[in-house]
Amino acid sequence: MIVILSIIFPAFDRIMAFMGSFLCFTICIIFPLAFYLKIFGKEISRGERILDWILLVISSILAAVGTVWAFLPREVLVN
Repeated sequence: MIVILSIIFPAFDRIMAFMGSFLCFTICIIFPLAFYLKIFGKEISRGERILDWILLVISSILAAVGTVWAFLPREVLVN
């Protein structure tokens, strides 16, 4: 199946990089933090809420940087 996908999509490495950067950050870090803040926002301490927001912002930045990096042209990466 992977061979067929790599023949159909010649830029299969970019698809995997996108999945690794954007989707994994979103599913594994951003969504759980956002849901935790939404559900328990009033019950957690101020320090924990600040830490959660800092982690949420850093994770969003890293997801954006990884996504952009995955789609940069190869010429930019080599030079």
